Amino acid sequence: MQFRSIQNRILVLAGVAMTTALVILILLNQYSSKQTQQLTISSSRAALQQEAWQKVSANARAEAATITQLLQKGLSYTQQMASVFALQQEGKLPLDRQQATDLLKAQLGLEPQLYGAFAGFEPNGFDGQDSAFAGQSALGSDDKGRFVPYFYRDKENIGSDLLLSIEKSDPDEFGNPANDYYACPKREGRSCLVDPFKVDINGQQVLVSTITTPIMVNGQFKGIAALDLAVDSISRQAQSLNSNIYDGKGETLIVSAAGVITGTSGDASLLGSRADKLLGNQWQQYLKPEVQRQELDESFRISVPIMVPGMSRNWAIIVTLPYKVVLAGADQLE
Repeated sequence: MQFRSIQNRILVLAGVAMTTALVILILLNQYSSKQTQQLTISSSRAALQQEAWQKVSANARAEAATITQLLQKGLSYTQQMASVFALQQEGKLPLDRQQATDLLKAQLGLEPQLYGAFAGFEPNGFDGQDSAFAGQSALGSDDKGRFVPYFYRDKENIGSDLLLSIEKSDPDEFGNPANDYYACPKREGRSCLVDPFKVDINGQQVLVSTITTPIMVNGQFKGIAALDLAVDSISRQAQSLNSNIYDGKGETLIVSAAGVITGTSGDASLLGSRADKLLGNQWQQYLKPEVQRQELDESFRISVPIMVPGMSRNWAIIVTLPYKVVLAGADQLE
């Protein structure tokens, strides 16, 4: 009887040991599976995040190149006009005020994105005959005869005006003077990309950005030749970029050198407003001449510079994308 009792105890203990071992094996297997799943999710998150960085950067670079090409075209046109006016100033090309205005009007047919074409000369600087043309606005002359013609698209027609702000240096809310289109190239001695600003044409507010080139003769400033780009044509590039990444679930902005919202994939009423309201007080960091990426609390941000050789001031494309959009595939594994 004692032998059987010992035998039974051994069997019971053996059964308990086997059960315990089985439970431990099950728990270890569950733990291992959970760890493997966590590693898979973590690996998927890292892969998806890296893919997002690359995808957004590539698309933003492509749009930056498109905008740069548009700005380079505008720069080329203003440089050509400035060269023509420089030849006139040197006495190598006969060009009167009527011919000069015809030249400016012709520029508006070059690209559909061009809104305005204009020139502005120093007082008595075009032909030395300002007094003879005083008040002849049809020939681009102001009340003193200074040659300051401005032409713009008016639906299917070409409207005309004068650069009445050419001597106004009052700064706007971004710190740019009203005559920045004239003051910048005169000061810098090279072409400038002027931050977007509103012009009042026939009672209508139009947001434009100016590409302006100095007319130089023997190192002396004579005036400017310039083109206005309609900002809505630039903003369409932001919309195009945003629609091509993650089904348009991010946000794309184009920001000028002074912090003017020049393009947006969202609310069009933001155009012309301050970048710091959306990007914070450190918005200028996004204007650096290299691609940048920044991790935010629930999203990441990539900025790509827009730089045109030979032109003062840089812009930037800034894309913000929520992590929940990027990591949606990994979240489904949980």
